[in-house]
Amino acid sequence: MRLTSRQRYRRVVMQFEQQAQEDLYARVATYLRQAFGELAEPLEDETAFRLALGRVPLLITVDANGPERASVLMMRRLAIGLPITPDLATFLLRKNHEVPFGALMLDDEQNIVFRHILLGESVNKEALFMLVRLLACYADEIEDELNMRFR
Repeated sequence: MRLTSRQRYRRVVMQFEQQAQEDLYARVATYLRQAFGELAEPLEDETAFRLALGRVPLLITVDANGPERASVLMMRRLAIGLPITPDLATFLLRKNHEVPFGALMLDDEQNIVFRHILLGESVNKEALFMLVRLLACYADEIEDELNMRFR
């Protein structure tokens, strides 16, 4: 469900697992609003945002890690529905070695996912902005290569 402009960036009714997650969510919401404005949409009843950057939106989730820590997971699905073959698996392993951050993997539905995790203590506005933009850029490039080579 999309939020109205009045609800955007307000604290949505949701369950946080612990205080560090709630604090990090508030920081990430502020940073995303400042850097990307309306392109960043909080997801109702989730500790996550959809960011319309690149061809396919990024999902940015704030997760609890144990009793006192939290992290930010940034991810994007690539080349949805591409059949997984040994050649494709080899390509993904080699590409993982080339990218300077993040990782390529398969999700539970056998979709290729590019993701990166930031520990809550290291999240600041500049790091989040830079990594989100790089992730979107790399994801578009990798998806182009996947589609050219394996479709």
